[in-house]
Amino acid sequence: MLSLISLLYVATASANPVFSDEGFVFTGSSGTYSAGGVGAPTVAYDSTNGQYVMYFEYKTATTPSDCASSYGIGRATSPDGVTWTQGASPVIIPSASSAAMDHCVVSQPAIVYDEDTGVWHMLYTMAGKKPTAAATYNNEYGIAYATSTDGVAFATQSTPVIPKSGAKAPSMASAVILDRTLTVIYVDYPNLKKAEYNLDSGTWSIGTSAVVDKSKLAWTSQWALSPALICDGALDLHGWPDSHGLQYGMLFGGDTAAGVRTLGLGLSTTGEDWFVSMNTTASPATSLNHWDILRSGEDYLMWYSKDYSGTVKGIGLATADENADGTWDAPSNKYCPLQ
Repeated sequence: MLSLISLLYVATASANPVFSDEGFVFTGSSGTYSAGGVGAPTVAYDSTNGQYVMYFEYKTATTPSDCASSYGIGRATSPDGVTWTQGASPVIIPSASSAAMDHCVVSQPAIVYDEDTGVWHMLYTMAGKKPTAAATYNNEYGIAYATSTDGVAFATQSTPVIPKSGAKAPSMASAVILDRTLTVIYVDYPNLKKAEYNLDSGTWSIGTSAVVDKSKLAWTSQWALSPALICDGALDLHGWPDSHGLQYGMLFGGDTAAGVRTLGLGLSTTGEDWFVSMNTTASPATSLNHWDILRSGEDYLMWYSKDYSGTVKGIGLATADENADGTWDAPSNKYCPLQ
C-alpha cells in the first residue's frame, strides 16, 4: 500500500477537511477488459440496493490502427467503498464505425444517480480517429451524455452535448442535481466552466464564462482541472461563509507550468461564484490525476486515479474522518440542497 500521508493539507486545517490515504482499492482484473489498467473513477451510492457504484475508464486490449489510444468505461460495485467487484462487461465502449465521434475513446465518466426517478445520468469524454495516419493524438469532440435505468445499459448519443468550441475540447465533467436541473462543472482549458441540463425539458444551457479562472488562483499557473462536485450543507461547519442552506462543494486541482499539482476546495451558492480555499502543499505525485468525492455524514470519501506502477493505473480511496470515529455512514448522493 502506498502512503500518501495526506492528500489535502492547508495551514488552517481546522477550516478544511484533511484527506488521508487508504491505499489502492481497485486496479482492474487480470484476464478481463480492465487488465490494461483503470482510472478516472466516479462514484454514486445506490441507496435502493445499499451499495456503492463506481464507473471508471479502462484502456482497451487493442487499439484500432486509426486511433492513437482507445478507452472504454466499466462498472464496479462495493458494499463499503473499499472492496470492489467488477462488472462482467463494460457499460460503454468505443464505436466500431471509424466515422463516429466516439470511435476511439469514451472516458472520464461522471455519474449522478437520481434516487427519485431511478435514472443514472452519465457524462463522459468522447474522441474519434486520428486526424492523419501519422498523428499521435485522436480528434477530441467534447463531453457526451447518457442515461440508464439500471446503471448497466446506457442510452448514448452520437454527438457531444458540450462540444468543442476552441483549440481544446471540453473534458473532465462533474455534476449534481438541483430543482430538476443537472448542474455540470467541466474543464474548458485552462479554466472551469458551467453547463446546465433541464431534466424536464431536455434542453442544455452552456455557459461561456469561466466559473473558476485559473489566472486568479495563485497556486496554479497552467490550468484548473478535474472538478468533483458535491452538495454539502455541512461545509459551513468548517469555517466556510454562510450560504443560507444551499451549498455546492467542489474539490478540484491545479497544475503549474513546472508540473507541480495542488488541490483546492471551493464553495458556491450558485455554481458560478466560487469561494476557493487552496492547498498550498503540492500533492504527493504529479500522476494523481482524477478524483470524485462524496459526503458521508460528517466525513468525506474521495476516490482517485493514480499510476500504480510504471505500466498499470489504479484507483485509490482517501478519507476525511471528521468525527474521528474510524468509520463512515452511508454517503449522500449529489443533490442540492440536502434534505
